[in-house]
Amino acid sequence: MTIQAQSASKSQQGDYTVYQLEGGVRITQGSFRASCSKANLWVLSQEIPPNEDSAGISSSTLRSAMNPTSMIHRMVLDTQGECDIQWSEEQRLRDQRWMGRLYSQHEPKFEVQVWQQPVTPLAPLDWAPEESRSTGAKASVSEAGRNAAVKDGVVWTAQDEQTHLRLAAQLLQSQPPSAPPSAQPSVPASEPLGSPNSMQIGNSTLGGTVLDPGSIPLFESIKGVPEVPTSPSASQQQVESFQLPAPAANTGPIPVPLAAPVAASAPNVRSGVRVGARTFKISGRSGIDPLYSAKSRPERGDSVVTISRGIRLMIGDVAVQTSGGLFDMGTVLIEADRCVVWTADLNRLLSQKIDDLPVELYLEGNIVFQQGARVIYADRMYYNVQSEYGMILGAEVLTPAPKYEGIVRLKADVIQQRSRENFLANRAAMTSSRLGVPRYWLQADRIELNDQRQSSDQTGLLGFGVLSPSGDTTAMKAKARHNFVYMEGVPVAYWPILNTNVDTPSFYISGASFRNDSIFGTQVMLDWNLYQIFGIDALDGTKWTLSTDYLSERGFAIGTNFRYNLPSLHGGGPAYGEFDAWGLNDEGLDTLGSDRIDMVPEETTRGRVAWRHRQLLSPDQELWAELGYISDRNFLEQYFEEEWDTNKDRSTALRYRHYFMGQQMLDLWAQVRLNSFFTETQWLPRVDHYWLGQNLGNFFTWYSHSQAGYGQLKVASSPTAPQDAAKFQLQPWEQTSSGIQAVTRHEISLPFDTGHSKWTPFISGEAAYWGEDLNGDSLGRLTGQAGLRTSLPMIKVAPEVQSSLFNLNGLAHKVSFETETWYADTTKELDLLPLYDPIDDNSQEHFRRRLVFNTFGGSLPAQFESREYASRQGMQRYVTAASSQIVADQLQSRFGIHQRWQTKRGVAGRERIADVVEFDVDAIYFAKSERDNFGEDFGGLNYEFRYHVGDRVTLLSDGYYDMFDRGLQATSIGTLISRPLRGDFYVGLTNLDGPVSAKLLTSTLTYRMNDKWAAVGSSVYDFGPTGSNGHTIGLTRIGESFLFRVGLAVDSGRDNVSLQFALEPRFLPTRGLGVVGGQAIPPAGFFGLE
Repeated sequence: MTIQAQSASKSQQGDYTVYQLEGGVRITQGSFRASCSKANLWVLSQEIPPNEDSAGISSSTLRSAMNPTSMIHRMVLDTQGECDIQWSEEQRLRDQRWMGRLYSQHEPKFEVQVWQQPVTPLAPLDWAPEESRSTGAKASVSEAGRNAAVKDGVVWTAQDEQTHLRLAAQLLQSQPPSAPPSAQPSVPASEPLGSPNSMQIGNSTLGGTVLDPGSIPLFESIKGVPEVPTSPSASQQQVESFQLPAPAANTGPIPVPLAAPVAASAPNVRSGVRVGARTFKISGRSGIDPLYSAKSRPERGDSVVTISRGIRLMIGDVAVQTSGGLFDMGTVLIEADRCVVWTADLNRLLSQKIDDLPVELYLEGNIVFQQGARVIYADRMYYNVQSEYGMILGAEVLTPAPKYEGIVRLKADVIQQRSRENFLANRAAMTSSRLGVPRYWLQADRIELNDQRQSSDQTGLLGFGVLSPSGDTTAMKAKARHNFVYMEGVPVAYWPILNTNVDTPSFYISGASFRNDSIFGTQVMLDWNLYQIFGIDALDGTKWTLSTDYLSERGFAIGTNFRYNLPSLHGGGPAYGEFDAWGLNDEGLDTLGSDRIDMVPEETTRGRVAWRHRQLLSPDQELWAELGYISDRNFLEQYFEEEWDTNKDRSTALRYRHYFMGQQMLDLWAQVRLNSFFTETQWLPRVDHYWLGQNLGNFFTWYSHSQAGYGQLKVASSPTAPQDAAKFQLQPWEQTSSGIQAVTRHEISLPFDTGHSKWTPFISGEAAYWGEDLNGDSLGRLTGQAGLRTSLPMIKVAPEVQSSLFNLNGLAHKVSFETETWYADTTKELDLLPLYDPIDDNSQEHFRRRLVFNTFGGSLPAQFESREYASRQGMQRYVTAASSQIVADQLQSRFGIHQRWQTKRGVAGRERIADVVEFDVDAIYFAKSERDNFGEDFGGLNYEFRYHVGDRVTLLSDGYYDMFDRGLQATSIGTLISRPLRGDFYVGLTNLDGPVSAKLLTSTLTYRMNDKWAAVGSSVYDFGPTGSNGHTIGLTRIGESFLFRVGLAVDSGRDNVSLQFALEPRFLPTRGLGVVGGQAIPPAGFFGLE
């Protein structure tokens, strides 16, 4: 056996030598191959004892069959992460985890790049030696084996070891003495496998063991099998009739018996298909072999086999043939105390020819049925293998669900499996909690589970497509009637019907929060699952919720949200989008800032309706649609401030895009204005054509953007609230205008490489026409531009730089000198045109209007006007500029130095390239500073600096500087500490000078204090006249099923203090309360027992 890894550690735990392997782990033994990201290996090396073992085979026989060392190395292998286990070319398993046993008479050979000291000890194995067990005692299971059994599906017992050793000695008779140590056992040729006189216990292609043909007599040959004896001696005599005789002495290696693979999940298949299995293994459940009794019933045409004293049925290599191909279902494991088997052909059952063979099973006593990750525990069970029908009494089902990181748990008095897709549970309870007594559950008189997977060419309601079996979502449906929701054992809700997807294991309520502040008063907010409320089947890839909110200072509010991500829609391609509506009859006053307090809303019926849709009609065509209605100008700022500050404007538009020839796009769209209190342009319609990066003669590169449309610029209406009306003034470009806009802009460049640097001279030109300018006249404009771009990269490598203090393993300095000098001349001035293509969002325009009064006393200086800033930054250099109106005469040069210092970090042999320092500096030189930059030669100076002290700590700083009078000068410096799943912390200082001055100390924190508690907080404090800006703090209780947060927020700008409570299911993959260290808190049990 050869074991390879990039790093490993070795420790001793009792009699076991434990190896922890990481990085490119590969294990080879004969035809067996295993590779994974990390693995744990327990090795127990023992000499064969001189006395006879419990199987009745003398150790001297085994000793003589092996080399003179008389040692056996027993290993338990636990592989984790991207496991690829291969027994032969035909048998292979890929999963995230696999556990099995390995045996060898030779000590394993390790090829490890770096040996390390063990960091965290593993749980010791509790595996007692065989001589300490009595024949009737139940075999002990190692702790690692128990953990693996829960997740990987096989309970590894010491009985497996006894069987392996006993059968290995028998197989030595067919091995040549010179066979290599890792050779697989050969199959005897006296009778073919599967003949009526043989029973296959394992499969050599799986790395298991195979009995000699005829070594176990048929059940029919057992005459007058007695009842189960009461004395251990009598029991032993009965068991020995199924054991192998002691083999003759021989020399040679012990072969390598391995465990059969276990599938991680069941395939997506339909009922009524052909089922086949290659192996059918029957073994004892504990430390003693089972007791068999067989009876043939010719008058009924069947045979009955009774098995007692514990049984394990392992049906290996189960395959299902469907119209889509052959699906491998892996291994099905059934364990019970007693079993009765009915079959029409017992010989065929024993020979593993069970593809179409009628087989019925009745089991009772501590039943465990496992297929992949689905587990069923029961008291009694009947199952018809061929028709896939069954009934289970006293059952509990654990099954995974896609898009959900835990399990779904179903407990019922009676469960009927009416087909592969359909389960019916009576007097049942369903939950996702893993506790013995769950914190919450749904209890119903009747629950029906349906696995309704359909082909991708079928469509559902309203033409919505249904995901194919390979999709990311599940079609596992649950229907329940007469439902009670229990919390902490107390019924808290009742609803007569429930239809839901299994991957949405919350019941009716999908979210809840409670808050209290001086603006909205006491707030109770509940989100409901409308699919479950209405009792209708949920469309795959959709989520539909209802919001019912109460705000004591404002009134009752109601809303709905519908999200969808569909593989097809009305015969087209994938589509995704969201519809969101929320509103109320407002009975209160708005408070939006220190000078905007107690404002009367412009409307009493307030709300918003928003819809965004995007669909891929074909690989090169897509459709966009958007609807955005808002009741009044201050609604979003009052109720959805984050959306108002950060999201794009709510628009109403329809857009069709066609991509063709790899470099071109045709964009046809129209837009109307629904919200009269915002300045927006209606396009009725508009078409844009883009042609980018076209090669001309292998020398030149051509870029173009042409557009034409009819635009109507409509300015915002005046506010009615006195506080807003007193500080409302339209910007200079805001004037109602309409007319045709036609613009075509082109650029031709000649890039060439000098060997050390890259030079790109370019020329560009534009012709534009507008039907109406700010004077009410039509306007035509011609523009020409020319310039040169250069790039000079350099690098210096210093491998001799080594420092453990600064975490440096060699140092590489990379620097790139970037320049661009360009000249532009246009026939019309910038201030003649309204901005049909605005460059600010509505929230920024709203702020700029008030900035004129709050900061500049009613008159806006030209250097702070948005069009001037865009012109100084060179927006017109880009063919695809966002606003075609921003064009002016310019002569400027841009300089930039972009630097990186890099080193190697990581475990020896697995180093990666990491940035140590990033430092970028850029500046603009204005040759005609009086015209272009208000008399200052330099402007737009900015830098960005990052020093990555390690993988978890980064020092940050950035700045921007305009050099003219009262120009913005901003500098920030801070530290960011990040530990995934543990927390993030940032503290920084920002200094602002210019039209607005402030010295801000900002800090944010998310920290998981322990398994049960997490803390969040933020603070902004101004060392200037403003003082405290705002603070938040919150504590999150991490429960087994739910996350509960209590928080306090102080908003000094609005003189508001709020107390917040929020409840969120832990098992849903959201990024709400449960985000710590940039990652969502996983569900309970994700990392094992908590």
